[in-house]
Amino acid sequence: MKPQSLIMLAVAVGCGLISMLGIRQLLNREDVKKEPVREIIAALVDIPAGVPLDKSNVHFVTVPEHLVPQFAVISMEELEQRSLKRPANAGEWILTNKLGDKGQFGAIANLPEGMAAATIPCDETTTHSGMLTPGNRIDLLLTYRPDGSSNQKTITVLEFVEVFAIDNNIYGSDMNQENKARNLTLLVTPEQSKAVALAKELGKLSTTLRRPGDAPPADPKSISPDFLETMRNKSNLDKPGIAGAEDESYTNAVAGNSPGTGISDLLDRELERNERSAEADAAQQADKADAHWILEIHEKEKVRLERVKISEPAQVSAKL
Repeated sequence: MKPQSLIMLAVAVGCGLISMLGIRQLLNREDVKKEPVREIIAALVDIPAGVPLDKSNVHFVTVPEHLVPQFAVISMEELEQRSLKRPANAGEWILTNKLGDKGQFGAIANLPEGMAAATIPCDETTTHSGMLTPGNRIDLLLTYRPDGSSNQKTITVLEFVEVFAIDNNIYGSDMNQENKARNLTLLVTPEQSKAVALAKELGKLSTTLRRPGDAPPADPKSISPDFLETMRNKSNLDKPGIAGAEDESYTNAVAGNSPGTGISDLLDRELERNERSAEADAAQQADKADAHWILEIHEKEKVRLERVKISEPAQVSAKL
């Protein structure tokens, strides 16, 4: 072999050795810094709101420490007796500010503080052929027949109220389109819930679906003046000599004097009136159900009494 070739071979072998030693030294360096990481809890599957959180639906994931959010959950102990306020998708990080109060599960865990859930019966018309879903905004309408009138009238009861649930499906849950909905639950204030209860007694309820992006009314927690006017008129019909006169509670409700008090008085009075009427009807039905004849039957020297229930009112004839 020529000397020149030997020199080239030696140089190549030397370069290879140097490269190998350099790579080994780089791999074995103890001062190589690794980015710090941290374990946080994330959703293992899609989790509906109100469902208890445990190892069946959450797990630990490792993320770079600089990406860990402020409200990250870092231990299973933080999830004991807790559920989510809103649904979470698989892989979504669980945050403490998205957890409901301890021990609250199901739909109640999603009720905002100071709010109530009012349920009304519904059909395909009320749910707009299935287009209505939890989270939508609606106006609640009442169609009824005023006392002494042969014509029906439709008025607004509530405006821009949120649909809280349809049957047992709340916001973020999968809707079963095969079964027809029977109940519609609205997110309302306690005073609005009284208005809904009264409206159900007066006539048929229906809804108007509001478009996303519609501006809410000045006071979305108020009750329609038309409905309050209807309640005032209905209340005054039972007061001799003042039919159509201004009722103090109604005036306070509309004018805003003593906020809430006037409305509560007006609605409470009508609710109590309806309860008394229902109790009277129930008592009357009970009396009818208990109607009976006492028959005195003579058998030779013995006399016995028989109690015979009357299913229908007896028809008394004037003919002898």
